[in-house]
Amino acid sequence: MSRTRLWEHLSGVGDEMVASIRHLVEALRVRDMRRVLAAYLGFSVAEMANFVAILIYAYEVGGASALGLVAFLQLAPATVFAPVGATLGDRYRRELMLIVAYAAFAASSASMAIALYADWPVGVIYFLAAVNGTVLTLVRPFHESLLPALARSTEQLTAGYVAGGTIENLGWIAGPLLAGVTAAAWGIGTTFVITTALLFLGTILVWSVQTTTAADRGTGQSAIQMTLEGFGAFRGPRPRVILLSSTSVFFLAGVLEVATIVLAFEVFGSEDAGAAWLNAAIGIGAAAGSVLAIVLIGKTHLAPSMRRGLLLIAVSVSLIPIFGSQAVALVALAVMGAGWTFVDVSGRIMLQRVIPLGGLSRAFGVVEGTSTAAEALGSVAGAVLIGWLGVGWTLVVASLLIILVVLVNRGALQEADVGVIVPIEHLHLLRSTPMFAALGPAELERLALTIEEESVGPGSAVCVQGEPGEHFYFVERGTARVVHDGMDVATLATGDFFGEIALLRDIPRTATVEAVSALDLLVLERGPFLDAIKSSACQIEAAQAVSQTRMDELGM
Repeated sequence: MSRTRLWEHLSGVGDEMVASIRHLVEALRVRDMRRVLAAYLGFSVAEMANFVAILIYAYEVGGASALGLVAFLQLAPATVFAPVGATLGDRYRRELMLIVAYAAFAASSASMAIALYADWPVGVIYFLAAVNGTVLTLVRPFHESLLPALARSTEQLTAGYVAGGTIENLGWIAGPLLAGVTAAAWGIGTTFVITTALLFLGTILVWSVQTTTAADRGTGQSAIQMTLEGFGAFRGPRPRVILLSSTSVFFLAGVLEVATIVLAFEVFGSEDAGAAWLNAAIGIGAAAGSVLAIVLIGKTHLAPSMRRGLLLIAVSVSLIPIFGSQAVALVALAVMGAGWTFVDVSGRIMLQRVIPLGGLSRAFGVVEGTSTAAEALGSVAGAVLIGWLGVGWTLVVASLLIILVVLVNRGALQEADVGVIVPIEHLHLLRSTPMFAALGPAELERLALTIEEESVGPGSAVCVQGEPGEHFYFVERGTARVVHDGMDVATLATGDFFGEIALLRDIPRTATVEAVSALDLLVLERGPFLDAIKSSACQIEAAQAVSQTRMDELGM
């Protein structure tokens, strides 16, 4: 590469970094976004600190054989609870559910502190640890599904997810260190006292957050039905391959949770703090990776970033047994953390682009449950494989599984990367339509991505009275007449819209719309249209008002 081309490439990267940082700063200027992300920092530290602390406790009372069992007990119940509990974020206001989630996690952590200080039986402490690991799974789905309502643009939304990934990485550093230092100095109970305080502060921070998101209680669906719909969102190949790629890393994380404890105590001769440092190394690398991940803000396609991240994870972990030194292990785990950042952030952004907005909370609940299940299986598999093959070969096998996922799903992952090129004229049209007056910018941009174009000739009927309706229309150019019971009742021109009554009320078309001149239309299908309408209470009211006015004009 010539010097000129190298300089142009570096300048381009620099420009991307500057633009991305600007979007991130703009997102952090939004008060509610800032408060939610600050609370999430406390959650991320508490999540990792609690998990590592109970693993240290298990090793001290039961040895290496207890590690897989305790990790499984903390993670397995959450695999069932997370997808069901996350439906609450699609049934009730998401900011309210986020408050409840933080409060529940704080109460559970407080109970762990009491149990440890009171020296309750090991079985009771393991049970409380399982409860603690279960209730925390509510926070992440509610947090991630709330972000689209807080962001004011697609770039701000992406910045919110990047910031969330960075925060989790900081939790990977601070959480294990908090657990290791407090366990060594004052006992494991102190860890849970501190995390309870962090979570109580998080509850206060999100208390005043308000958005236009609304309950969707009119469907009459039970939590089980909504949960099944959440799983149904992953029937399509696009969301399914994103989920598979993301959760493969959590399987490896489960293996590492057991392996790092064994490496610290049995291979490197470390104690509590040594185990904490190995876990913290992942977070240190992930935090460093977050600086580079800022360039993902504004990126149209993210599949290449996810693939590179997966390969970086696999290669770095496989180097640990090859060199067999603690220094190399720390560096390798840090590199692994950097790769995890790109996989995690890319996966979240790609997923929210292909999942309908109205089901986003339950979809992220499925992600939480599936990831936790993969992590639980990884911890059990890690304990079994370490006893059979040793810790070195266990890490090699886990790394090869990641590489296999990349190779098998390369084409499918590329197909799932739908991008975010939003035609600006479609965005302006949505913004000027009363039907969508209450939608935020990020939601408008998401809806604009689903618009399709259609043209019809003079005299052609776009929709016919009495027939089922499956589409909502904007008139981009041309004129049309509206006919009800054989009589002309209205004329439509550029900027007008029609077709909403049949979709909102689930009834046949109430009138015929016929092109007077050549007609260029922009079309929304039923699913995206209704998802947008049901995204907030204000949005529902605006749509119902427009629909009722149209019905009154037709004398219905």
